[in-house]
Amino acid sequence: MGQTRLLIASIHRLFRDSLAHALNGEPDIDIIGEADSGPSAIETALSLKPDIVILDTRISDLNGIEVARQIISQTSAIKIIVLSEAAVPHYIQRMINLGVAGYLTKSCSLKEIKKAVHSVAAGDVHLSPEVAGIMVKTISVKRSQGSPLSLLSRREREILQLIAEGYRPGDIAKKLYISPKTVQIHQSNLKKKLNLTTTAGLTKYAVSKGITPLDFIEKKF
Repeated sequence: MGQTRLLIASIHRLFRDSLAHALNGEPDIDIIGEADSGPSAIETALSLKPDIVILDTRISDLNGIEVARQIISQTSAIKIIVLSEAAVPHYIQRMINLGVAGYLTKSCSLKEIKKAVHSVAAGDVHLSPEVAGIMVKTISVKRSQGSPLSLLSRREREILQLIAEGYRPGDIAKKLYISPKTVQIHQSNLKKKLNLTTTAGLTKYAVSKGITPLDFIEKKF
């Protein structure tokens, strides 16, 4: 693999100079240009055609998202590594949706930046540990909020599991120390919340969500 050609885009001269000085010490990295504004970053990137643009989100005249969008929309050959002041979930998500290849916060080490450059140059996507952790948490929350399971109370989840395991309302009532009538009410509410009409449907739903092990169901039938 040859040298990776970099363009550094940031409003801060000291930041550009410091990063360029540090990265120029890498034998496989060549800093071919700098830009101090959004329009300049776009124009210079499309003119010099670097392999990677390290884009500081603190850029003048255009915001970082728009700079990334314009570069990516005009060429897929240039990869973008974003450097941001903070890891804001919706901002990270927008950048990733645009197709940036890397996202780091400025609190990361120089070693992390070098690692990101090498990873992106090799064709990978690189997120700093902090950013990756935030994205995993965000995705987990969205999945939870988007699932009908999030509508169920703890008691309803318990009853759903016991229904799926084949227990009758009377048996469930004894196990949970509640009345059979209360179990029936919970069962009716479960069907409404999950948009199901039968007990068999509740069982299948529980299995599909991993609430009841499939091997238990197979043995029961």
